[in-house]
Amino acid sequence: MEDRVVIVLGSVATGKTTLINLATQRGDIGVSHSIKPGTTKVECIRSKRPLEGRNVIFIDTPGFDALDDPDEKIVETIMDFLSTNNLKVDTILYLYSLASNRMTNKSFDRLQLLTNIWQGDIAQHLVVVTTMWNEINPNTGEARETEFRFRIESESITNGCTFERFDCTTDSVSRILRRSFQRVTNTPLHINEIAGRRKPKRKPTSLLQRILPSLCMS
Repeated sequence: MEDRVVIVLGSVATGKTTLINLATQRGDIGVSHSIKPGTTKVECIRSKRPLEGRNVIFIDTPGFDALDDPDEKIVETIMDFLSTNNLKVDTILYLYSLASNRMTNKSFDRLQLLTNIWQGDIAQHLVVVTTMWNEINPNTGEARETEFRFRIESESITNGCTFERFDCTTDSVSRILRRSFQRVTNTPLHINEIAGRRKPKRKPTSLLQRILPSLCMS
């Protein structure tokens, strides 16, 4: 049986590497708690134990909002890595930090972008994971999560995706992965070779207008 492939995406300091470390039992190597990116390149990490009866490969990615690299370069690097290694993604974990009290358009732009760079029904493969629950008041976290989720659903961004919470514990990682694996079919996602040519559901922002043409270049 083929390995499951889980790609972890999100801004800098949202807990991507921490989640992967807990899932793969590789320790706290490379964890970043600052605004500087902890992961500077795309990496594959294989879990030391099967999850839900399948071996799992995690793909750790550089954080968006990195100080040196624009989002365009990060997206292109990730897509090139997947194409070069012929990796088909089973699950996308998009991490969103609740530590900030300011919700920007960039997170929604990136979620919309995902629907353009992968073929198929992305919603059943996509899990939006809220993080940094251990750093904020629970009531504050609830309010911010509700606001974030309401905007995603009201603007029809990735309709049908699921929402989970990561509290920096092994139990929460296991729960997120178990539920995500139960949702997906045996058909992994393929990179859309004509990414961005179809009309987006939302009016594109300047970020999308810059990224999508580059993804369409042959």
